[in-house]
Amino acid sequence: MKEGEKSPAQLHIERQCFVQKAIEESAHEAISEKTVNIGVAATFGHSPLEEIGQSYGQTRANASLLYRGFITELWNNSSEQTRSFHALEDLLARKPIPQESRERISENQGGGRTSRIRNLILAGAKSVGELEKRSGLSRENIWNTLRTLDRWGVDVSQFSGAIRKNREKIQQLIKETDDKKIQEIMDELSDGTIRANMGTKKGKMGNPRVFTTIGKATSGVHYYKGTETHLFTQDLEDNRIPNRRVSVVNGGKLSVYHVFLEKHKERALAAWKKDPRLERLKVPHPVTVLCGNKNIAVPTAYQLMGGKDYRSVSSVLRDLGIKIYTKQEIEFRKIFFKDCPITIFAYRKSRYISASDIEQFKQYFLEKHAQIIPRFLQKEL
Repeated sequence: MKEGEKSPAQLHIERQCFVQKAIEESAHEAISEKTVNIGVAATFGHSPLEEIGQSYGQTRANASLLYRGFITELWNNSSEQTRSFHALEDLLARKPIPQESRERISENQGGGRTSRIRNLILAGAKSVGELEKRSGLSRENIWNTLRTLDRWGVDVSQFSGAIRKNREKIQQLIKETDDKKIQEIMDELSDGTIRANMGTKKGKMGNPRVFTTIGKATSGVHYYKGTETHLFTQDLEDNRIPNRRVSVVNGGKLSVYHVFLEKHKERALAAWKKDPRLERLKVPHPVTVLCGNKNIAVPTAYQLMGGKDYRSVSSVLRDLGIKIYTKQEIEFRKIFFKDCPITIFAYRKSRYISASDIEQFKQYFLEKHAQIIPRFLQKEL
């Protein structure tokens, strides 16, 4: 915990004061009874949120959402004077974890992993290298444990310098344009740091994806197999695109990835496209832009089908309760997609749109449907 920051325990005491004041002002009256009950129990009680949620027929995740909603609504409904003394961000901070819950979590984390690291710190361990040597844990596990201990209020400030340096290196990679310098920085990073920046983390504290893998980048473009890795990596090397190998242990199984920067994906795809050795591995039906913005960056098949950023057209039509019969589908597509201003991607026999375009698509579809193609569609009963 940094100097001047409030501990989870201090923040929770302030949250209790706020809730008491706000209720005295009747700020809770517009909030549902169940949400208020969960909110009060979580604020002043000692039971874990999971148990509180179960008593109201809610999962821990739902109970957490209701609790955050309770605090937010209470803050919005309270007086200006009360709000001036309590920042909403502080009120939404994590609750301190009771000692008995800490012990239970420790036992569930690989034979008391958290307790082991905590005891080593209390015994005078000063570096991650020392913790790694004395605990036998991987660096990635140690960093995860340090973050847990920090939330518990254990002083891990002696390790924060390394965390800060890694963040600075990641930011430098995002901005750096010199390939040689980028390679030097990548080689300095631990596998765990690279692994932590291979995904897209959403939310206020999230980070954008910095690294991608050959497998993700080639999705929908090439049939990628581990046995062909050397062909793809050689093209990266020949075109001086910074890259490196990363080992990750998941559930006791070792996985090896070859990674490079997300911002270099188009360079990599261009290099692989020119390699005649990879011609036999090309996907016969790559992702294409069917209509709309023809100059937009084309997502991979992995992106289209693997997340919430894109939806299939058929699933959006199901939201509207509309079904297109298979025998009419070809004619329907020919008419409907001809002048559609919304960007629609085609992959094999499916059509996809960006999640951000769904509402605009629905409006356009209903207008088009009402004008020229009612004979192709029928409402589901």
